[in-house]
Amino acid sequence: SEMKALVGHCEVLKQFPPGHIYSNKGPKPKEFVRWYTPTYVTSVTPIGGPLPTNPYDAAALRNSFEQAVIKRMMSDVPWGVLLSGGLDSSLVASIASRHIARKSTNFPKLHSFSVGLSNSPDLVAAKKVAEFLGTIHHSYTYTIQEGLDAIEQVIKHVETYDVTTIRASTPMFLMARKIKAMGIKMVLSGEGADEVF
Repeated sequence: SEMKALVGHCEVLKQFPPGHIYSNKGPKPKEFVRWYTPTYVTSVTPIGGPLPTNPYDAAALRNSFEQAVIKRMMSDVPWGVLLSGGLDSSLVASIASRHIARKSTNFPKLHSFSVGLSNSPDLVAAKKVAEFLGTIHHSYTYTIQEGLDAIEQVIKHVETYDVTTIRASTPMFLMARKIKAMGIKMVLSGEGADEVF
């Protein structure tokens, strides 16, 4: 849940680690104690366990990736894709647009979205990818002042003062407002691929 709901009601706020319990009593009072260790976790590490030992299989990776994207396309609300023009978001957009084209000629065209300062290289790259894929592309530019004006709300929503997180979240926050105003309820993105691979 969100920490801002607890402000004023708790003396200390900490992230609650998964698979742990907390108690003011017992053998380890006021400490997080691991109570559940899934079989895939052999040690407590920031990423949750050891690196995979299976050999690289390009076909299996491609199939799993495509199925993961297609699975998330099953939506009963209007949706689109976030497109920076980089590898990760371009692959997600490509899989989505290819699947839509195979599904039906009557299926609505895919909407793609990008954000950046004017003359941003991401906007140029995203436009090229969108043209190649044939998506209905929406490119949003924002000013430095608009970014500065949004910072307080961004910090409130992401619940951190981490500079890198805020810097990345601010344009996404501004774009999300515009996407919401269009009636789009869900978007796919390439977020997380850098952390996995």
